[in-house]
Amino acid sequence: MAARRIVSWVLVIVGAVVLGVATAWLFNPEPFRVPEVSVPALRGMTRDAALAQLNELGLRGREADGLADPLTPRGTVSWQSPPPETVVPEGTLVRLGISSGAPRVEVPDVIGLDVPLAVRILEAAGLVLESVDSVRSAEAVGTILRTQPSGRSAARAGAGVQLTVSRGQTPAPTRREE
Repeated sequence: MAARRIVSWVLVIVGAVVLGVATAWLFNPEPFRVPEVSVPALRGMTRDAALAQLNELGLRGREADGLADPLTPRGTVSWQSPPPETVVPEGTLVRLGISSGAPRVEVPDVIGLDVPLAVRILEAAGLVLESVDSVRSAEAVGTILRTQPSGRSAARAGAGVQLTVSRGQTPAPTRREE
C-alpha cells in the first residue's frame, strides 16, 4: 500500500513539472531555444584577436596544441575546431592551434658542388637560393666555397641561403716585352 502511495506522489510531481514546463513554453518559448552562432574563420589571426572575436560572438576559445606551419606566421592561428562556418550553440568551446612558424630544417652541405646542383638540393630541403657571390679561388670556376647559413645548421623552411662560388684563380700578371 505504501508503494502505491509513493508511486502516486511521484506521478503527481512529474505531471506537475511537465505541465509547468509546457505552460512556460507556450507563453515564452525563447528561453528554451539556445542561440546559435556561426564559427568565424580565425586562421592567420593573432591568438588574442581570435579569442576576442570568439568572446564577442558568445563563444569560448582555448589554445590547443600548436604546430609548425609554413603557411601561417608564428603566433597566429593555424587551425581551429570546429571549422569556420559551423553553426554551434552559443557558449561552445573553439580550440585554436597556434603556429610556431615554419618548421626548422637542416641546411644541406653543398660545398664543393656546382650552383645548379646545389640549388636543387636546397629546394629539396625546403630552402631557397637568396644570392650568389663569387671570389677568386684555386678551386674550379663555379665551385661552391661557402654558404650562409652554413651547412648542417638549422634554418626555417623557406629561408634563403647565400652561396659563395669560385671565379677561378687570379690571372698571373702579364709581362711587358721590352
